Amino acid sequence: MFYNAKDKCEPIEIFGDTTVFVNGKVVFPGTVGNAMAVIEDLEEETGSYISKSQSIGIYALSEKMEGILFGNSGYYE
Repeated sequence: MFYNAKDKCEPIEIFGDTTVFVNGKVVFPGTVGNAMAVIEDLEEETGSYISKSQSIGIYALSEKMEGILFGNSGYYE
């Protein structure tokens, strides 16, 4: 977890063997392709994929996802 200057949690980043569901489907752990099928507006940005509408970030240097981040609304704007 990361906190801002007002001690409010901003993003939560998840790594390892934790199972993460988005829209009722498992997206992590998994592949970028699987995540893109569930999170339709993911855009690639140098080793990561970002959904601005859902404030979700995925870290992946290859097809396998290394981590997933959930930010507050508007986190990537």
